Amino acid sequence: MDKAAAARKRLAQSAEWNKAASAEARDIAPLPAVADAGRRDACRLDLLRFCGEYFAAAFPLEFSPAHIALIKALETAILTGGQICVAMPRGSGKTTIIIAAIVWAIVYGHRKFSVVVGATDRHAARILATIIAHLCAPGPLADDFPGVCYPLQKLGWIKHRIAGQTLNGEPTRQSWSKSEFVAATVPGELSSGCAITAVGLTGAIRGLSRALADGQIIRPGLVLIDDPQTAESAKSAEQVADRLRIIEADILGLAGPGETIAAVCACTVIAPGDAADQLLDPDIYQSWQKLKYPLLEAMPKNMELWQQYWDIYREAMRTEHNAKAATEYYLQRREEMDAGAVVVWEARKKADEATALEGAMRLYFSLGAEVFGAEYQNAPRRLGDSAVRQLDPGDLAPRLTGNPRGVASETHDLVVAAVDVQKKRLYFCVAAFSPAWGCEVIDYGAYPDPRKRIFKALDDGHTIADAYPGLPDAAALSAAIGDLVAALMSREWRLTDGREVTARAALVDSGWQPDAVAAALKSTPWRAIVLPSRGRGIGPAEKPISEYRKGIGDKIGWHYYIKKPMPRAPRELCIDTYFFKSMIRDAIFCPAQAPDALRFCGDKPYEHDMLFSHLTAERYTPTAGRGRIVDIWRNPPHAENHFFDCLTACYAAAAWAGLTPPGGEKSAPRHERPAPVAAQAATQPPAAPQAAQSWGRAAGGGGWGRNAGQAGGGWGRPRK
Repeated sequence: MDKAAAARKRLAQSAEWNKAASAEARDIAPLPAVADAGRRDACRLDLLRFCGEYFAAAFPLEFSPAHIALIKALETAILTGGQICVAMPRGSGKTTIIIAAIVWAIVYGHRKFSVVVGATDRHAARILATIIAHLCAPGPLADDFPGVCYPLQKLGWIKHRIAGQTLNGEPTRQSWSKSEFVAATVPGELSSGCAITAVGLTGAIRGLSRALADGQIIRPGLVLIDDPQTAESAKSAEQVADRLRIIEADILGLAGPGETIAAVCACTVIAPGDAADQLLDPDIYQSWQKLKYPLLEAMPKNMELWQQYWDIYREAMRTEHNAKAATEYYLQRREEMDAGAVVVWEARKKADEATALEGAMRLYFSLGAEVFGAEYQNAPRRLGDSAVRQLDPGDLAPRLTGNPRGVASETHDLVVAAVDVQKKRLYFCVAAFSPAWGCEVIDYGAYPDPRKRIFKALDDGHTIADAYPGLPDAAALSAAIGDLVAALMSREWRLTDGREVTARAALVDSGWQPDAVAAALKSTPWRAIVLPSRGRGIGPAEKPISEYRKGIGDKIGWHYYIKKPMPRAPRELCIDTYFFKSMIRDAIFCPAQAPDALRFCGDKPYEHDMLFSHLTAERYTPTAGRGRIVDIWRNPPHAENHFFDCLTACYAAAAWAGLTPPGGEKSAPRHERPAPVAAQAATQPPAAPQAAQSWGRAAGGGGWGRNAGQAGGGWGRPRK
């Protein structure tokens, strides 16, 4: 053998030796034995015992009854499925308990695929990192569950080692990144191949799945939603509605067909009507089990003594840098100061606090009542621009009829419509009224259809210009108004008793483009019951419409009037918007089953997120003048209220259509009411022009389109 061949042989032998040495180094066999099989088996179906045995360092304080109730609820959900929404004060350990529950589900294989959902991707990644840290840490958990913990520990927190790791010569198939963890594949281990994915609430949640080593495809069986909102999103009605839709539609739909999912949402109520507040409302989301605990179930009765305590505390901290003087004051008067107070977690106190109540009251005074109510009581105070109660989406979400869109209750047989004109699209609303002024919103949307669930008035994409190409702006707007009015007025709206009715009146806002509106309505066969309208807020210093002097040709009705038409100008109905907006507010604040209540079609609140956002955009201030009080309504900058304007016009249209005013107020004379259209227009409405692009139901749904029925107008008498 020559020298070259000998060198090649030595190199090959060296390579083989290095390969064998590398394989031996990468192989983590043998797997350690279970340290205490009895302890492990005892905790398999007992989450509370598991927390005590394996998470003792994370729970140094004794559990409160609230903690125990949460743990038992989590245990049931993981083993059998179900949804839990838990709200506890900041610092109560709810997230740590839920992390322990996820670890329990993984190590025993109760749920093969879990998803951690945070308010953001970064927040979710932090929770996943905490779970991995528990699995990597030495202690009872690692001793009793070597199948999942030992392969992680052998990595030494060096992630790039994971690709070549083997056990008895077989790849462990472990995976570990900031957004995903897959446990090692270990034959015979319950945790083998269990996976966790971390994702932000607004991230890519839909369609999550994983393939196991044997080729089986699994979908998530356990979802942890930790604080699904931020302080900013909690104040935005649109963001609140969007996050609730993601939770209900996307997250709860992660499980495979026929499988039950365990979903746990740990939250804190930040503002009235926010995502947490709605999930915890039994009238809105009945499928969620609610666990809501404050820091104090009842406040102390003697707040004067506590105010004196706080004065002593502040002075002691300023001069002596400790609170001994304040604590001594409390202990001397403890019986009086504790009177009436009920503390949920007695063990929650710091080293310099005598009791949990003392710690809670320090938080109360240092943070203020509003922040304390939100962060620690899960009962934030309702905030507004004034001392009066303002509208928020939480007031609207429970007020659903359960009827399909386009269907009204049998008692609500007076149907009216309203259109709000904007530059790029038209907003519309259809409402059905009962004789007692109960109102049901049975349809709403925009035309042309923007093809988005949530949109702004100035958003591009399928605008009026797109639907009517080649026409000047004014002509395109007139054509759009004509087509929309034809669709609304020719459609037959169904009642729950099977009857069908048509709209008796409609108003089209002419405040922006009066000429285009007039041109559109001039030739419509429904011109007797469809009028241009203009809103005007009549303040307390102004003369109310009821005191207007009626001229020849004028028509004065219930908080609206129609001036005598001028040459080359159409009739126009003017509305006292302040009055009707306050009427809508009262209809929202009254009980949902009251005769004059306002309600909405459907049975899923998140489907109306944009509508609720518009209806709660404005703020009002009661203002006195001339011996009366009027609510002055203002729309904040950049907030959109177009559906609120539409609904306001619907109320005015109902009054114009002859609905008797409540409370015995004088109604408009018979000759001032709109005459039946059949007496003035015998022709059938023309079909929508073929030049217009096809359009369907507007955002959130709807049941009408270009092919709406072309039946004649009329007063909308029920058809049997």
